[in-house]
Amino acid sequence: MIIDTNQYSSEQLPKSGEELWAAADAISKEVNRSWKKGKLYKFNKGIEVQTYSTTKKGEQWLCRVSKHNLTKQQYSKVLYALLGVEEGPDGKWIMPERSRRSIIEAQYIDVLKRVNIEEEVNGWVRINSQYELGGPLAARDFNQWVYPMEPFKDANGIEASLVVSLRADNDIKPEAKAKGHVPAWYVSVERLEYNYSTSEFTWLNCSASDAGGNIPKWLQSATIAKTVAQDVPNLFDYLGMN
Repeated sequence: MIIDTNQYSSEQLPKSGEELWAAADAISKEVNRSWKKGKLYKFNKGIEVQTYSTTKKGEQWLCRVSKHNLTKQQYSKVLYALLGVEEGPDGKWIMPERSRRSIIEAQYIDVLKRVNIEEEVNGWVRINSQYELGGPLAARDFNQWVYPMEPFKDANGIEASLVVSLRADNDIKPEAKAKGHVPAWYVSVERLEYNYSTSEFTWLNCSASDAGGNIPKWLQSATIAKTVAQDVPNLFDYLGMN
């Protein structure tokens, strides 16, 4: 399985973009078919986020799906933030910096306080990030590999792009450990889909994670759905589109 919850060194990362696309695409498309439907979260301005869950190799996965009516211009703004692409002179999408979308995340995800870009290997961007979970909980330190994939439009005028995040095998940094930070991890598949005929944009994010420390997995599972659902209105607020 190309996408799982194992740790990856730079030498172990998937090298075929086509195989990675196929694996991520398969996960995103199985949600409606076989994942358990969860709570529907409703936010201001008519934003609704449906959650789903499943178990893979003993790890719980959560997915959120939201649909939005966007103009082409609004869709371009969303892609810039979520994928780091922009339109080139010939109208095609280009990705000048593969780390851009990871840097922008810290501007709309409430609990994400810091993102450092560590290295880039064959299209994969290794990031080190810090999350603040609030209250008495110590900060969480994440090491991830992120692989954004440019949009692809099919014959029906539906354009899709994918972002895959895997666990990096790097240890928590000494300075973070000295501050009492706790190592944590997540893996994710993000799908961005736009129908040019109907102007409907679908944002899907599937993830598995472990906040580490003394937080029981059952408690994490009970609270994470609302947290990831909140990312949706936060993004549109950040873009001034809510």
